[in-house]
Amino acid sequence: MIKMLKSKWTWIIAGLLILMYTIVVQQLRIRNLQDSIQLQAVELSMLNDSVEVLESKNGELTYQLNSVSVDKRNLKESLELAGYEIKELKRREINYKKINSALQLELNVQGSGHATIVDTIQVINGVDTATVRKFKWTNNYLALNGSIDNRLNFNYLYKSGIQIIQYNKKRQTMVAVILDDPNASITTGNNIIVRKERKWYEKPWVWGVAGLAGGVFIAK
Repeated sequence: MIKMLKSKWTWIIAGLLILMYTIVVQQLRIRNLQDSIQLQAVELSMLNDSVEVLESKNGELTYQLNSVSVDKRNLKESLELAGYEIKELKRREINYKKINSALQLELNVQGSGHATIVDTIQVINGVDTATVRKFKWTNNYLALNGSIDNRLNFNYLYKSGIQIIQYNKKRQTMVAVILDDPNASITTGNNIIVRKERKWYEKPWVWGVAGLAGGVFIAK
């Protein structure tokens, strides 16, 4: 009787081990396939990085772009596909492993303006004099000031607020970018969001094996 019980439990344990092995191998195959599909999606999104421009009733513009969600284990390769250099991130003291979201935009600013030229007399060494023409111009976002001597010398300062809002739309994650400067526009944009990887005990196959083992135990 004892031998029969031992033999029965041996077969049950062997069956569970085979089942676990089969599930693990299947999960690894699925994961590799998912990784491959995910990286292809990242690469495709970089090739088709279109930006949609939305205009509100008061004329304000909002730029909307799709974002790609990647697993933590694919972060390095996904960043490289998106055009980020890991060495450059390290140089900027950014640990890529700790990145939760990476947004890459290309900004284009166009505008025009008029500046008043002011003539001044500059005394050099107390004897020689030279005429210097100075100017200042600003549109509240871009400021220019300088002088015209034998060549044009100038300083510039550009400031514009940028608001980045992430939200879900149907099955996609969207990123809205709002610029304070009405003369500015976004020509291209890419966004990578890192998914939090589930713990091993949170994965379906673990609960499946636990449920099967529990069922066998209760049946006994």
